[in-house]
Amino acid sequence: VKREDELSFGISGSKIRKYRSLIPWLLQKGVKEAVIIGSACSNNVLGLCQLMIENQVRPTLFLRGDPSYSIKGNALLSSLFVPASSIVWIAKQEWRTVEDKAVEYASKQPHAVYILPEGASVAASLPGALTLPIDIIENENENGVSYDHLFIEAGTGFMACALILGLNWLKRPSTVHVLLLADDEKLFLQRL
Repeated sequence: VKREDELSFGISGSKIRKYRSLIPWLLQKGVKEAVIIGSACSNNVLGLCQLMIENQVRPTLFLRGDPSYSIKGNALLSSLFVPASSIVWIAKQEWRTVEDKAVEYASKQPHAVYILPEGASVAASLPGALTLPIDIIENENENGVSYDHLFIEAGTGFMACALILGLNWLKRPSTVHVLLLADDEKLFLQRL
């Protein structure tokens, strides 16, 4: 068991790996506003809100959910970072069009807006995500073991794809078992 939830305070899990390359890339590009797409309960949305504000990038949230329900958990914490005027609520039945709605919003702004899909699954996140297979190999070397089966859970599947691709590129044979929590096998294989 690799305890990815203890990498930092507040932002945890493998997300912090993605952010280590994503945030510097956004800053290098001079991004001043980012649309963050995700569930109202998303750890990714909450973590990115915090990092965007810390780095003077305005977060605008496109959230799946309904604000008429009581706001609690991550939705409550995100609402403390971002004013209600910067949150666009998208009903579940309209979610398939969320990226189109984000593009439409961005096109109406007087400045460039970067759109981050669910899970921050973008090319700029890949270098950070690829640190997972490297760290696993380092853990093997430290402990004098070799793992022939690795298990990873997947929301968007981005980290699982990075693990598989990284191990393949490093020519490190291992069977990777992916527990799909959000999408189906066909969509995961397309992303891979």
